[in-house]
Amino acid sequence: MVSVRANGPRIVLVQPHQEINIHPVPRKRTKVLGRYLSLGIAGIASYLRTNGYPDVFAVDSASPLLTYDGFETKLRELRPDIIGITATTLDWPECVALARIVKKVDPNILVVVGGFHMSCYPAESLSFPCVDVGVAGDGEETMLAIVQAWEAGESLNGIPGTWTRIDGVPTEAPVRAPVADLDSLPMPARELFPNHLYRAITIRRPFATMTTVRGCPYSCRYCGQVGPRQSFRMRSAASVADEIGTLKALGYQEIIFFDETFTVSRPRTRELCELLIKMGTPLPWTCRTRVDLVDDELLLLMRKAGCVRLQMGIESGSEAVLKRMDRRVDLEQVKRAFAFADQLGFETRGYFMLGYLDETEFETDQTIDLACSMPLDWASFSRTLGLPGTPLYQEMQDRGIIEGDFWRDYTLLKFGADIPYVKDEAWLRDAQRRAYRRFYRRPRVLAGKIKDMSSIHRLGEYLRGAHLFMSILTEANKNVPSAMWRRSVSQEDVVLDEIASRPHEPSTGGFEAFMG
Repeated sequence: MVSVRANGPRIVLVQPHQEINIHPVPRKRTKVLGRYLSLGIAGIASYLRTNGYPDVFAVDSASPLLTYDGFETKLRELRPDIIGITATTLDWPECVALARIVKKVDPNILVVVGGFHMSCYPAESLSFPCVDVGVAGDGEETMLAIVQAWEAGESLNGIPGTWTRIDGVPTEAPVRAPVADLDSLPMPARELFPNHLYRAITIRRPFATMTTVRGCPYSCRYCGQVGPRQSFRMRSAASVADEIGTLKALGYQEIIFFDETFTVSRPRTRELCELLIKMGTPLPWTCRTRVDLVDDELLLLMRKAGCVRLQMGIESGSEAVLKRMDRRVDLEQVKRAFAFADQLGFETRGYFMLGYLDETEFETDQTIDLACSMPLDWASFSRTLGLPGTPLYQEMQDRGIIEGDFWRDYTLLKFGADIPYVKDEAWLRDAQRRAYRRFYRRPRVLAGKIKDMSSIHRLGEYLRGAHLFMSILTEANKNVPSAMWRRSVSQEDVVLDEIASRPHEPSTGGFEAFMG
C-alpha cells in the first residue's frame, strides 16, 4: 500500500512545449502566431477535482518556457504522486525527455501518458521504462480510474482504456467506450494555467479556447484527426452558451473554437447563435469549419451572434487533387462561401496544402492562383506530410515513397535522415515560399494589414508575424534529426540516454513491482 496524502494523491498534469518536432519553420518563430493551453488536460484536471481529487496542478512547460532544469525544479516543488503528460506523435521525443526527468526526481512517481499518440503507437511508447501507463481514447474516466486504483493500492493492469506492461510486455486492456454525454463533463480548469501568457495574432487577450465536438464525421485521407466516425459527438447548444456566459463573467475578451467542423450540425449551430443573440452576443468568437457546412443564411446568423473570424480548409485549387484527398467539396463551394463571408465582414483565413500525392507543379500553381484570387485576409500554406495513422501515410508506404514505418522509428527515438513529406523537401520549400510571397505581397492584403494596426500591441503582433514571414522566405528550414533534442540555446547541453538506440527493456524494479 502506498502512502496517500490526506486529500488524496497529488496529481500534476503536464503540457509539453513543441520546440522539438518536425515542423516547417522553427517553433520559436511560429509561436508568435499562437500559444494555447491544453484543453485536454484542463478537462481532465476539472474532472478529477469534481470527483473528489482536489490536489491537481497543471504545468505548461512552454508558458513560460522551462528548461529541463527548470522542469525538474518545478517537480521538486510540487512533489507529485502521479504525473499525466499529453502527447502527440510529433511531440513524443519531448514527452520521453520529461518523463525521464520525472523518474530522476522520484522513480516511484506514476507516469501516465495520454493523447492521440497513444492510439497510434501504444506498444512502442510503453517500451520506455519512464512511462508506466498509456491512455488511449477519452482521458477523463480512464484517468479517474487510474487515480482511484493507485490510491487504493490496487493493480493498474486491466483498467479499460489503458496500456500497461505485464511481465515486461506492453499489454492492452479492454477498450473504454467514449464519453457519450459531453454535457456531463465539467468546464475545463482554465484557472490552473497562465492565461495571461497565451496569445493568438489579432485576438484580444485574455481569450479562451473551447471545443464543442469530439471526433469528426469526415474521412479526409491526410488528416491526423483519425478515428472511427462513430465516435463523433457534440455538446448541446445550451451547454456551449452557458460556458460562454461564464467565460464572459470571468473577464475573457474573446473565444476561439478549436472544433475542426464547428457547424457540422446546422440545427445546433442555429440554436447556439439564437441563444447568443438573446444573451446580447456576449463575446466575439472565431470558428473553423468546412465550406460545404455553411450557407448565406447561416453565415448571416453567425455574424449576428458574434462570430468575427471564419477559418476554413480549402487545401487545393485543383478539383483532381481534392478528389484524391477525399475532401468531398468543390471549388464553387469554396468561392461562394468565402465571397459571402467577405461581404458580411468576417475576417477570413484559408488553409492550403502544397505537394499532395501525385500533385503536379501545374496543380500546385492552381492552388496558389486560387488563394491569390480570393477575398482572404490570411492564408496558411503547409507542406504535405504523411501523418501517422492516416490513409495517406499508408498509401505512401504501399507505394514505396517511404521505406518502413518512419513514425514508429520516430517513437522509438530512431531518427532517420528523411522526413515523410510526400514530395521532395526542397521542392516543397520552394513552393511554400512562392505561395507566401505571392499572397502576402499583394496590395489588397498589405493595405488590410496596415489598416488593422490600430494599437501598439497590434503593431507588435504584425511585426512578429512579418519576422515569421521572412523566416519562411529566407531560411532553408531543413529539418536536422540530430537537432530535434535542442529546445533552445539554453538547453543545448541536455544529455539524454537512448537517443541513438532502441530503448532499454523495461525493468522490474521501482513502480513496476506495484503495477503487478
